[in-house]
Amino acid sequence: VITHGINHAYDVWGPALTSLGGKTRPSNEAAPVLRYLGYWTDNGATYYYHFKPKLGYAGTILAEKRHLRARHIPIHYLELDSWWYRKDSTNYLGKKARPMLPKYEHQDWAKFGGVTHYTASRHLFPKGLEAFDRQAGMPLVVHGRWISKKSPYHKRYKIIGVAPVDPRYWNHIATYLHDNGVETYLQDWQSA
Repeated sequence: VITHGINHAYDVWGPALTSLGGKTRPSNEAAPVLRYLGYWTDNGATYYYHFKPKLGYAGTILAEKRHLRARHIPIHYLELDSWWYRKDSTNYLGKKARPMLPKYEHQDWAKFGGVTHYTASRHLFPKGLEAFDRQAGMPLVVHGRWISKKSPYHKRYKIIGVAPVDPRYWNHIATYLHDNGVETYLQDWQSA
């Protein structure tokens, strides 16, 4: 679109694309991530692959929640980025990926490769994601990335390259997330 200004481009393209796709825009009140302020741990955030060692990762996020609440900053959900689940050391091109935190590179969560098992790392959540959700007391938004070429999911589901295309895979993931208190799933790396 060639137009005058980025806002005008969004104003023109947004309705055009949603109309073309037969979609309607959700209300700003449709979900907590649209309605409220949340705390995000994605790339660039203070706790993106960093935590206070004395507290552990889960304890660090819960302490930050308390810190924000004590200052009357009304967060209503927590986003857990790619640090929370199990990965390997192979990038989406099949090459060795650097560890996010070399000190912890032997642990499945600190790797920068693809998903091996889309479950909470026991190194970070010894009692599981559901226990963390109960402690947090607010909705969770979670990140997902490409599937490792070494993941056992390849034996159970149809995966093209690193992208799961099997509805049974997505049902499996949705069930796990629902059962563990997750409200929103964020698929990243869609161009991988």
